[in-house]
Amino acid sequence: MEIHSVISESNSNFQIKLKTGETLEFNKILFATGSGRKAWNWLDALGHTIVEPVPSLFTFKISDARLENLFGLAFENVECSLVEFGYSQLGPLLITHWGVSGPSVLKLSAKGARELFEKKYDTTLKINFVPGMKKDEVRKKIEKEKELHPSKFVSKTPILGLPRRYWERILEIHFIDFSKKWSGLSSRDLHVITEELTDARFRIREKGV
Repeated sequence: MEIHSVISESNSNFQIKLKTGETLEFNKILFATGSGRKAWNWLDALGHTIVEPVPSLFTFKISDARLENLFGLAFENVECSLVEFGYSQLGPLLITHWGVSGPSVLKLSAKGARELFEKKYDTTLKINFVPGMKKDEVRKKIEKEKELHPSKFVSKTPILGLPRRYWERILEIHFIDFSKKWSGLSSRDLHVITEELTDARFRIREKGV
């Protein structure tokens, strides 16, 4: 059954004309258009406004030293945010060859699909690797680790469930030597670790797959 046209009648009924020439009449009709533009044209002819669709449910392309060669590394639960648009999403995160993916990213891309499209996918992604904890709580946790394990190597004792490879990358990026012990961490070291755990910012360059 192929539809030729849809007409709204003065008595609030609808006529559906088929390509066979047959005409069907209904008092209510439901459009399930998908991406079919022909159905959009029928809706437009009936007086409805069609909002042009944009891509949704995609990954983010990010070029950042913190992610390089860590593809396949997964985080069980993070909070991803598009700060510019005010959207956030909790969930698993996966580092890929081109950036980041996972349920948190895909759901976030759906929330901000239109704004991302309008910005040509150039904006900032914020990742909180310890959702549920305030920044000062994370700082106190790090200070406590320093107090309890002063002689341990920082590089060998990742905290708050962070994967070791990513923990080491944070230290490397901020020039915290792998041979440094917890007792040797400076106030600056404590600050940058806290920021990386709670407020890591990444520049989204493009839409991924």
